[in-house]
Amino acid sequence: MLRDRGVDVRTGTSVKEATPDGVLLTDGEFVDTRTLVWCVGVRPDPLAESLGLPMERGRLLVEPTLRVPGRPEVFACGDAAAVPDLEKPGAYTPMTAQHAWRQGKVAAHNIAASLTGRELRPYRHKDLGFVVDLGGVKAAANPLGIPLSGLPAGAVTRGYHLAAMPGNRVRVAADWLLDAVLPRQGVQLGLVRSWSVPLDTASPELARMPDGRERRPDATSAAGAPGPVPPGPVPPGRVPPGRVLPQPAGRGPWAEAAVTTPPGRSPHRPPNR
Repeated sequence: MLRDRGVDVRTGTSVKEATPDGVLLTDGEFVDTRTLVWCVGVRPDPLAESLGLPMERGRLLVEPTLRVPGRPEVFACGDAAAVPDLEKPGAYTPMTAQHAWRQGKVAAHNIAASLTGRELRPYRHKDLGFVVDLGGVKAAANPLGIPLSGLPAGAVTRGYHLAAMPGNRVRVAADWLLDAVLPRQGVQLGLVRSWSVPLDTASPELARMPDGRERRPDATSAAGAPGPVPPGPVPPGRVPPGRVLPQPAGRGPWAEAAVTTPPGRSPHRPPNR
């Protein structure tokens, strides 16, 4: 399906180096591009390797009870643990959320059981298949070992995702239905100005002012009252609601005063009488 959409799929090849002009692949080819979208799979946290315990491809070897052999006080689960798959002897459970959150429940039970002298419970889960949403009506699914594609796979995939959601199912289902019968929206709200989040900064979590200065979170006083806007030119309409705009000195009797901007009103437009 990806090749039908014009995507060049290459197996056994990865990115060796990324430069401002393109990417160098492990097979020696250089691809000229200014846009790089990096999608990688999961990997165990390197912290597990520093423990000095038996490993399996970067994951801690554990017993079916999720206990580390020889260390009865240590339990591991999720991506950090190589858990034996009791449904497939000789294999380990994959690093997926489907197994991780179920292993978490078993690990919590076994930790409590180890402290009270109760019997530990082995982790066992029969894989019911997979679902993959590829956008639109495209999907792939393998429920109960039955391979599906196209619209049936899309229905199974969306149904499973709705059932797995903790809430807000009606809103999500309505959005999916509207997206299926209506064209894509050409308007998007909540866009961020390019100058407010520059790429060449060591603190991207701090928003920028129009003149390039950083807006730090200490602009609000300890009591929660709005603080003054930093000195400098402020474009019309850029004063946040409820903030105080200092006036420049030498402009008549209001040189030492301050203008307060009520919420929803620009300081450059007088209130309606």
